[in-house]
Amino acid sequence: MADGYRGRSHAVRLCIGRPPLLRPAVLALGVLARVADRTGYTLLGNAACSLLFHLRYYDRLASELGGRRAFAELLRGRPVAELLAPRASRTSREPMGAG
Repeated sequence: MADGYRGRSHAVRLCIGRPPLLRPAVLALGVLARVADRTGYTLLGNAACSLLFHLRYYDRLASELGGRRAFAELLRGRPVAELLAPRASRTSREPMGAG
């Protein structure tokens, strides 16, 4: 996981877990991909789609782990089970039907 992430662009690293940065980046990349498709700039469109995918993928992963800090811990080698354990213990104490 960490090796694949290290090769990602600076935009991906900057936006993960930061909705005020992620939302405009996703919007702009979507527009860029559509414009590239309509104008025949396949390489540009493919790059925009790839970046868009990685932004959404890693941001969602960070969100499921508990946020940007938890994602950073994963990249440092902390096991996923440890990152999810605090969340699991919180949700197991909630009464049925809560949430």
